[in-house]
Amino acid sequence: MRHIAAEVDTIHNDLCSVEKEEARGEIHNLLLIVERRRGCTRAEAVEEMRGMIRSRTERFLVMEARLPGLCDSFRLTEAQRVRVHRFAHALRAVMRGDYDWAERSGRYTSENTPSEQKAAG
Repeated sequence: MRHIAAEVDTIHNDLCSVEKEEARGEIHNLLLIVERRRGCTRAEAVEEMRGMIRSRTERFLVMEARLPGLCDSFRLTEAQRVRVHRFAHALRAVMRGDYDWAERSGRYTSENTPSEQKAAG
């Protein structure tokens, strides 16, 4: 679940930051890699990445739903179960927090792109 949360955040970040990174000439962005490797349009690459996020999020939710049974099979104490569920909740919050931060921070808005900053400076 931890790996899934990290992947979701990384994919989402590359989806949000592609314009800024492309403007700086960076090439290590998953969206750009998908475009090149698949020979597809930007819209197709975006949709593929959204699918990556969706499939990982669904897998996360399936794993989260299995936690009670997993806790049972390991015969965890109530305190241990609470910690397991707290950790899962924190991972969920990390994924959601990344999305919310990207939407609200202004980091990926056009006025924060390198070319816009130069023009304003």
